[in-house]
Amino acid sequence: MTLRRPSNGWETMPPTSNQELISVDVTSAWYWEGNVVDAVERHLLWDGWKIVGKADTLSKARGVDLKASRPGRSLLIEVKGYPASTYRDPLRATEPKRTPPASQAQQWYSHAILKGMRLQHAYPEAEIALAFPDFPRY
Repeated sequence: MTLRRPSNGWETMPPTSNQELISVDVTSAWYWEGNVVDAVERHLLWDGWKIVGKADTLSKARGVDLKASRPGRSLLIEVKGYPASTYRDPLRATEPKRTPPASQAQQWYSHAILKGMRLQHAYPEAEIALAFPDFPRY
């Protein structure tokens, strides 16, 4: 079975002989945002922090990516991954993205900075951090 996205939403279509649904596992890349969140979480736990909130990255949950606390301290972390060179959508998985990953990473970086500033304004008592995978672009 193949999913197609018409203008009015998703619909299910039977497969044809020349169609093959490609499985895309974005979570396998170490630089995927969810894996970066997990790595930061492990480090914080090792360092004695208590994790009090974690966004579900796979479902694209909104909000603070990671919330941690210690006695008298609150830490809010905005996390970004690194863009893949292909699309996450299985229907476009074989297509290269029009925007190069390094250019998209620059946009994600600027979005993270803005989010950090907004978090600091909304939670002035909290410590704000940004987390990125180790890529030269970041």
